[in-house]
Amino acid sequence: MPKIEIKDVKFEDFATLLSLVQKDPIEPIEDTAESILELAERFMLPAAKRHVELVLLSSEMENLEKIELPDKHDLNFLLVETLKKCEEEDIEPTYEFSEFSDKT
Repeated sequence: MPKIEIKDVKFEDFATLLSLVQKDPIEPIEDTAESILELAERFMLPAAKRHVELVLLSSEMENLEKIELPDKHDLNFLLVETLKKCEEEDIEPTYEFSEFSDKT
């Protein structure tokens, strides 16, 4: 069987993406979350996006980053839960918040 090259895709990220829709997935990490989300959109795998969203929810990532990713990748659950956390922590809006879309 001939190999099919997929340009601009790291093998490890693609393998992780595909595993997210299989039994016993490879757990994505914060460092690769955004590239896996981009691949999930590119290859139309919404189930993989949900898995990454749940991993990010429990991650130690900064709240601002957790708001940026849903804004870019339509991760509503992560956005809502992170905003709840921001309210609890009385986080003041900053300049970065003005960069978000109207949807966020």
